[in-house]
Amino acid sequence: MWVVVLSVIELYFDFSGYMDIAEGISQMFGIVLTRNFRHPFLSRTAAEFWRRWHITLGLWFRDYIYLPVCTSARLARISAGIKKAYGKRAARAFLAFVPLFVVWILTGLWHGTGFQYLVWGIYWGGIITISTVFAPEFQKLSGLFPIDTGHAVWAVVQVVRTCVIYGIARIIVLCACFSDIWNVLQSILLDFRVHKAVAAFQSLGNIDLLNFFLIISGALACGLVSIYEEKRGSLRAGIAALPAIPRWVIYSLLILAPVYLGIYGTGNTSSTFAYIHF
Repeated sequence: MWVVVLSVIELYFDFSGYMDIAEGISQMFGIVLTRNFRHPFLSRTAAEFWRRWHITLGLWFRDYIYLPVCTSARLARISAGIKKAYGKRAARAFLAFVPLFVVWILTGLWHGTGFQYLVWGIYWGGIITISTVFAPEFQKLSGLFPIDTGHAVWAVVQVVRTCVIYGIARIIVLCACFSDIWNVLQSILLDFRVHKAVAAFQSLGNIDLLNFFLIISGALACGLVSIYEEKRGSLRAGIAALPAIPRWVIYSLLILAPVYLGIYGTGNTSSTFAYIHF
């Protein structure tokens, strides 16, 4: 389990991190880039997650794949035939299913051509399609239980659920076949141990205990920043509005942190970025 969790952390901070670097450097030259990440791990649904993760890719698929398929004359004719034979609900389900599955199969193949990427695309397409098509049924089902859907606890449950969904998707990419996927899931359910987190970290990159806690602390700090920005807006604007002394103390700490805590050397090159493989 911990290897999967750490792989998710690595992928997210790798990709969103160098996008932040690109945005920051661009702003220094007066160029404002489109935002590519908006705190995706605070999403309550799978569809919302992908509206927050790699936003530019999602917009491209929406404009050039999803909308053309949705508005195609052939799909409209098939939908009309289904409506006559099986009713409006079946026709709406068909119109939701086909464009989403086309998009997600192509999204999987965009990330890679292996078996696991095709399964990954089908997995996400299936979850998002089912949640879209059967939304009324899920609403009725939730009404059978004493759940206050407006409570903060329910929002946390939804966020955790989305993170689990993403974690399973990451397992699919990391495994070579269905049996490996099943074995990993079985291991997570039957052999969960908190203390294995350190060993998992060390297996990923020979990381010692100090660096382990630095990485966890950094991840928690980024999580707190995400929560702050969700509730109050830009943290950078908030810091800029502080009086001079606390503002420059924070700026100094932010500048010194990578100098003292960063890892440098010939082994740390751009080729070690996780997302360079996609």
